[in-house]
Amino acid sequence: MKNKKKSFYFQDYSESEIFDNNIVFNAHKISINRITFLSFIFLSLLIICSIKIIYLSLSFEKNLYKNNVEENFIKSRRDIIDRNGSVLATNVVLYDVGVRPQLLKEEEKKNLIIKLALLFPDKNLKEIKVKLNKNEFFWLDKRLTPQEKDQIWLIGNKAFVFEPKPYRIYPQKNLFSHILGQTDDMNKGISGLEKFF
Repeated sequence: MKNKKKSFYFQDYSESEIFDNNIVFNAHKISINRITFLSFIFLSLLIICSIKIIYLSLSFEKNLYKNNVEENFIKSRRDIIDRNGSVLATNVVLYDVGVRPQLLKEEEKKNLIIKLALLFPDKNLKEIKVKLNKNEFFWLDKRLTPQEKDQIWLIGNKAFVFEPKPYRIYPQKNLFSHILGQTDDMNKGISGLEKFF
């Protein structure tokens, strides 16, 4: 018996044959295409997010939430009470009412004067008429209670502007004014306990 030797045979490939068969070239091409595609998607997402952030920071309407939050953090004045629990000073919301005459026609101005004469007989109507003819914004009245504000609102005129403001009232009138002091139109204390606190 002849000894049959089994041998392993490895065929060597030259570089030219590898490039000819496009084995290595195709692998590099596929990996570069994948990297390019992924980087394109990443850059697109980055650009979209950047545009959205810039849009939100520049648009005024979107900042309303921020404005509301800031208003909520403004400190309001607390009530001042005596040792028996009687309120000496407290906050109320009153309304300043303004008029924009440029929104009114001549007939509407006449009707408005008649309605205001019925609501506020003590008002100087000649002065209001002069201000209406100037076509410039003016304050009709300040520190109106919610009931008085509703009466004017029920006239249903688009020229009215209602601005709510916190005001300080003193239920005991002038009884403790020398101790309590007073506040200005912006509800800031200018003397006495109101200034101290």
